[in-house]
Amino acid sequence: NQQGQICYGNGEKKLIVQEYYESLYHQEKVQEEEIQQYLQKSNLPRVPKDVETMLDANITMMELIEALKRQNNGKAPGPDGLPAEFYIKFEEKLSIPLLEV
Repeated sequence: NQQGQICYGNGEKKLIVQEYYESLYHQEKVQEEEIQQYLQKSNLPRVPKDVETMLDANITMMELIEALKRQNNGKAPGPDGLPAEFYIKFEEKLSIPLLEV
């Protein structure tokens, strides 16, 4: 444990592992103002306003259908467990629900 003592019980071991990973992934709160100051000092290139507007816009039906058509058949299913062929086959029924996601 953190005090250097040897722990034998499963409960103690679980607690040590839990505390370790909690501390590993714990992040300190960063103030928004500090982030803005850092970004201003970094002099990073900015996204043009027209590109920002395009990126913020909703996906259109035409873009969705084109993306579905470009999918490769025979590939492993995505995280939802459904292959691209499923989406292509049921494009008419799925296109509106997909746009709402």
